[in-house]
Amino acid sequence: MDKFTLYLCHSIMKRKHYLTIFPLMLNIALAQRPAWPTDASRMLSSNFGEFRDTHFHMGLDIKTKETEGHPVFAVTDGFISRMVTNYTGYGKALYLTTETNHIAVYGHLSRFSSILEKVLRNNQIINQSYFVNEYFSDFEFPVKQGDIIGYTGNTGGSFGPHLHFEYRDGKDQPLNPLLYGFELPDRFSPMLKQLAVIPLEKGTMINGSSLPQVFPLYRDKTGFFHFPDTINCQGTVGIAIQMEDQIQGSPHKYQIYRAELWVDEILHYTVQYDSLNYNQSFINEARQFGLSRLNLGGFHQFYHLDSHPYSSVQNKKLNGLITLKSGYHTVEIKAWDNANNSSTTKGIIFAHPPITMNIQEINRSNQEITFGIHPGFNSVPLKSIACYSFTPFGFQNGKIDLTKEISTGEDLRFRLPLKQITNRILQFVGVNNQGAFSYPVHWAEGVTSHDILSIDVDLKLSHLDKGIILQVETDAYTDASMSVFLQGESVFTPIWVNQVQPTVYLSEVLSPALFNGVQIIEVLLKDQVERKIQFNIAPKLATTENSVYVFSKDQMCSIRTTKNSVYDSTILWIDMVEKSAPIKSGVHISKVYQLQPFDILLKDSIKIGVRFSNQYNYEDGLGLYYYNQKEEEWTFLPTRVQWNRGVLTSTISSLDAITIIQDTIPPSVTSAFPAHGGHYDKRDLMNFNAFIKDDLSGIEPDEKHIAMYLDGERLYASYQPVEKELSARLDSPLRTGRHELSIYVEDRAGHHTKKPINFSVY
Repeated sequence: MDKFTLYLCHSIMKRKHYLTIFPLMLNIALAQRPAWPTDASRMLSSNFGEFRDTHFHMGLDIKTKETEGHPVFAVTDGFISRMVTNYTGYGKALYLTTETNHIAVYGHLSRFSSILEKVLRNNQIINQSYFVNEYFSDFEFPVKQGDIIGYTGNTGGSFGPHLHFEYRDGKDQPLNPLLYGFELPDRFSPMLKQLAVIPLEKGTMINGSSLPQVFPLYRDKTGFFHFPDTINCQGTVGIAIQMEDQIQGSPHKYQIYRAELWVDEILHYTVQYDSLNYNQSFINEARQFGLSRLNLGGFHQFYHLDSHPYSSVQNKKLNGLITLKSGYHTVEIKAWDNANNSSTTKGIIFAHPPITMNIQEINRSNQEITFGIHPGFNSVPLKSIACYSFTPFGFQNGKIDLTKEISTGEDLRFRLPLKQITNRILQFVGVNNQGAFSYPVHWAEGVTSHDILSIDVDLKLSHLDKGIILQVETDAYTDASMSVFLQGESVFTPIWVNQVQPTVYLSEVLSPALFNGVQIIEVLLKDQVERKIQFNIAPKLATTENSVYVFSKDQMCSIRTTKNSVYDSTILWIDMVEKSAPIKSGVHISKVYQLQPFDILLKDSIKIGVRFSNQYNYEDGLGLYYYNQKEEEWTFLPTRVQWNRGVLTSTISSLDAITIIQDTIPPSVTSAFPAHGGHYDKRDLMNFNAFIKDDLSGIEPDEKHIAMYLDGERLYASYQPVEKELSARLDSPLRTGRHELSIYVEDRAGHHTKKPINFSVY
């Protein structure tokens, strides 16, 4: 039996004897207050429940002064129950089971305590791998509160030195550490920044528009937040809010702890970050996916759709959907942080359909025009008018202040200087005395309507949570009438559109089922003549009961869904992209295809395929790539090449732009220590490292694709995928003489590089 094994056995016997003689100490341990896990700092860069790309943040990220090597401590008495070393995730991590059966997790460590490092190395030798996932019983590695069990680092999927700390229950599910004795001083209340109102059924309008509306929130001197004005709604809507917490002395923004939505003093929805569930980390049930997808920010979604699963932070008894009777209603949102600081915003929603109004010229002089605006038939008198100026090509100049309003009965009269409005299109939006918004009304002063045969017309489809909106845009102003029709073999459906800007027309929210069988969407412009513009958008209706194929217009790109791909009935189509993000490396093989609708949330992945020309048959390096919006780069998808069909296939979990790129350049080793041809004192050569690089497909972070050899024997090297650093530590100094370090790297396209580095030790 070697000394290390004898030491472990002796330690185990001592600890078992200790617990037998002093059973009362266990009761004390159960009640002891946990220690902070490191002395590096008590500052956080991230807290529990923050939104990440595809998941919640499951713990605390503790700042370590941007350096590594700070001790981490056992937060309570207990035992080391698990150790993990990996290239991704938490990298080098320890799991401590406390005597209350909680589990403390320490991630991204640089190294363990000396005893645990020896255990790690023994397991790596046994496994013949750097990767270790080892579990221990309660008597193998007991610890006392305050014992050093490891040191902070930057391993795994870490973007800089820090300690990732989690606190879990006995079932290994994350708890909010700030509720379990790891709290921090915090006197700042949450910030409530923006409010979004989302249409959730056919016919829903928000301030006269069928699109989601985002409103800034304003804080007064007392710290109370206010809506900018009364919001006018018709139909069923959902609320989303952008909010964040702050802690004094920190520049970072944090997740709130709890929030509530109240409508007319009745609780409609709650979200609370007590705990999370690794098996149900449905972040997009708590985050408003469409707004996030459009880069408008991280909004908490305060409603739940029946077809979606519940996240662990939601109250399953409340769905938050708001369908209001005509009249005024109070909406209040309250938010708390982990230190019980709170913030509130409150406002009014007026439930009423949009109103109509008419505008006419009352008088004109050489300097100004007097306008009269009055509400439509049987409407309440107008309270105010907002006026916006646009160029003849639809670009907004800004808002025009109407400072000389004159009220005459139900009419509002005002004067505008001609020099301010000539060659401009004016848009008027009215609000009546009750708070109902009007549909926009347009006035073209000195602007000639463009010939309908000469203007360009574009069609866009937006897919919201519960329906579709058609948007027609012209590249110049026309006063021609506009109609839209859905057409197919057995389909002919007229669609009403409203002119919301001089060159933009919107439909109401439409059911996806309307598009079943549609082959063409036709736009009809009519003045003295008629012009028909046909868009060959042939969307397919995907439901939870069918599987559909969708093809691009050129038949070169396809989507295949399953019954599990969508949450609810959804239309899918593929756009051929004329102008896309540049391909910075490799050979661009195919067109770029945008899978649509871009802003809809998929329940599960879909199958995709893109065909390639015969000239690329059996060439190396072909792969499917999607455009990563966050990183602003083309990202490799695991690709299957079907040479007999001339198609590349993969799966994707979001509707992104895809294309085929050929990776022609193998990865490289950019620098290494020791250096080729170097001479070193053996005492200075205990740590080896190398930095690797690949410009396109990337490198899979596993031992099949990355390896480091010393004199022909594989080292148990770690790999940091963010910094792309491969490193290894020797157990003992090298013998004097010549040695060879060899680095092997293979990219996802199948290209590999093997770089030998010869050096001498004296």
